[in-house]
Amino acid sequence: GGQGSSGGSAGTGGAGDSVAIAGQTFLLSSSGQGVEPADGVRVTASLDRDGDGSIEANEQASGLADEDGKYSLRAPAELGRTTVVAFEEDGYAKLIRTVRIESLADVALDGTLAEMEKLVCENSRCRDNAGTVSVTGIPMASGYAKVFNPATDADRFPGSFSDNQGNMLISAVFGAFELRNESGDLIEQLEPAEPATITMRVPRDTWEVIVDIIPGDDRVTVPMFYFDETARDGVMERTGQIRDAGGVLISEADLDSIHDGSYSGALFAEAEVTHFSYWNVDWPLEDNTCMGGVV
Repeated sequence: GGQGSSGGSAGTGGAGDSVAIAGQTFLLSSSGQGVEPADGVRVTASLDRDGDGSIEANEQASGLADEDGKYSLRAPAELGRTTVVAFEEDGYAKLIRTVRIESLADVALDGTLAEMEKLVCENSRCRDNAGTVSVTGIPMASGYAKVFNPATDADRFPGSFSDNQGNMLISAVFGAFELRNESGDLIEQLEPAEPATITMRVPRDTWEVIVDIIPGDDRVTVPMFYFDETARDGVMERTGQIRDAGGVLISEADLDSIHDGSYSGALFAEAEVTHFSYWNVDWPLEDNTCMGGVV
C-alpha cells in the first residue's frame, strides 16, 4: 500500500545517518490516457529524528526532478524508523510514500502523480464536474481535488495503510485537496470555529467495508483520518457521516442493502474539517499480520 523498504548491507544508525533515495517521477492525466516523465516535481524526504512533532531544516532534504523525471536525494534516515517521501506538483495529488529503513543502502523509489480535477464554485460550494467531491464554507479563489478508490488506487494511498496506534487501516474512500485563496496561497489550516465541509463519493467497490462506529443514533457515522507526515502514520481526528446524493443522511437500517449492493443511488462521506491535504474514511483493524515476498 505505497510502502517501500531499503535493502542491501547493514549500516550503523546514528542521529546523523542518511540514505540515498533516487528514482523517476511521472505524471498521469485525469483521463488516464497518458503517463509521461515529470519535469520539475518537488521531492521531499523527512524524518522527525528528535520526536518533537515538527520537521526542522536538518530533518529533511528536497530537490527537483530533471527533464526526464529523475531525482536523487540524500535523505535523513535511522535504522528501524520510517522516512516519509513526498512528491508534489501543482494540480496533481500529492503522492506520499513511506520507506522503512532496514539498512543504509541505496533506495530506489519511483512515483506517479495523478492529475486532480478543477473545482467549479457556485453559491459558496465548490465541486468537480463529475460530482465526486465538494468543499463548502471556505473562501477560496481556485482549487483542485480528487477522490480515489482504495480498491483500484491503493498505490495512491498516503502512507502505508496504518494508523498511529499500529493498526492496519481498511479504507472506503480517500481524497486529496489543493485549495488557494485570493493571493494564490495554499489554504492549509482553518480556524477551529470556522470549519469547511467536504464530501467524497464512496465507490461501490468499497461499500461492504462501511461500518457504523456509533450505533443507535439512526445515522451511519464513519471515522475520518488524515496522514500526519511528521508522525508517519494515519491519525483519526474526527468523524463524518454517510448521506445520499440529495444530502439526506443514510439510516443504519440501510446498511444491509448497502453491504449486499442492492441499495440504489450514490453514497457520500461528509465531514467538517479544519485543515487540508488528504482526508480518508478508514477503519482500524487490530487483528492483522504482515507478509512479505517477491512479485
